[in-house]
Amino acid sequence: MTTPPVIIDHRALPELLRELIDCIGEAAAFRLIEWRGGAYLSVPKRVDPQHPLVELIGPAQFVALVERFSGETLMLPKNDAVMRQQRHQMIRHLRYHERLPVDAIALRVGYSMRRVFQILGEHAPTPTSGSLFD
Repeated sequence: MTTPPVIIDHRALPELLRELIDCIGEAAAFRLIEWRGGAYLSVPKRVDPQHPLVELIGPAQFVALVERFSGETLMLPKNDAVMRQQRHQMIRHLRYHERLPVDAIALRVGYSMRRVFQILGEHAPTPTSGSLFD
């Protein structure tokens, strides 16, 4: 069984990452923080087609980044918030779709069983049929 695509809740991401997503798109923003998250990024004042960011995020995205953040030094957030959401979705998928036991899920994702139970409790599926009195 394949894992479904991860849907990231932008509201749970750091503000600067949300701004980057609005500016250059989700894929380019995630590549940027995977490459340099947790460190400074100096955005050039002018578009230079030879700049290394062109290859990393794409030419149109680079132009948009320079237009929005020209000359600024950004403290890029780490990609922890994204990775956490991905891991939590994987936990729910493993439990509710692949029906793995909690201990197997904990071993697979590197969390304790207690943490897996907490995550599953945060987004427990709601019953779709049946009655309390059946």
